Amino acid sequence: MRLLLSSLMLSSATLLLANSSLALADDTAIREAVKKLAPAASIDSIKAAPMQGWSEVALGTQIVYVSNDGKLLISGSIYDTHAQADLTEASQTALRATTIKKLPDIAKISFSPAKPTTRVTVFTAIDCGFCRELHKQMDGYHERGIAIDYVVIPRHAPGTPMDVATRQLYCEADAQNAFAAALENRIKDKATCKGEGYDAGTAMAQALGINSTPVAVFADGSLGSGFLSPDEMAKRIAAIK
Repeated sequence: MRLLLSSLMLSSATLLLANSSLALADDTAIREAVKKLAPAASIDSIKAAPMQGWSEVALGTQIVYVSNDGKLLISGSIYDTHAQADLTEASQTALRATTIKKLPDIAKISFSPAKPTTRVTVFTAIDCGFCRELHKQMDGYHERGIAIDYVVIPRHAPGTPMDVATRQLYCEADAQNAFAAALENRIKDKATCKGEGYDAGTAMAQALGINSTPVAVFADGSLGSGFLSPDEMAKRIAAIK
């Protein structure tokens, strides 16, 4: 009986070791597959995908699926037909929620009520019609306890007048008034500082895959593209809570 137990324990240990080696080999194959297609990509995590024999790979806030043998890669969304849910978007939402927390304060131009109950990050631009409309509704957001943390991002090539004017916002002592003035086309065509906040906000937009304005990023990582009225934004926030 002791001999049998010892043999079983040895077999189990051998099997565990084999499985560990197999998992490591699969992980290596997955990483190599991604690197072949996107050499500059940084892999943040690898976990089991909803489909058997596949892994979900996070590249920043982007998701791809790779077969465990590394032979196949899928870039696209996976839907749960029974739950009628976009599983890929659920994963990306969670990644965005983690990523947006890393946004430094220097990248924000904030408009807040006296006692905010929640904050929403809004990627915006000074020459965007819907962005102007959103800002006109600021009192409505504040009445609902919503603070808006603007991140002003470029819509023009580096060095162009509008790009320089946007960078200058982050050099102003009163960034709130400078932003409001810029929305009315009262801009400055020369930057008086490096504008590190502008660069930090641009980097965050790229990390989140945001290339249009306005786009709201809620606390759970979900997005609201285009103009959201105060009521619409409040409903989105209530749905998250």
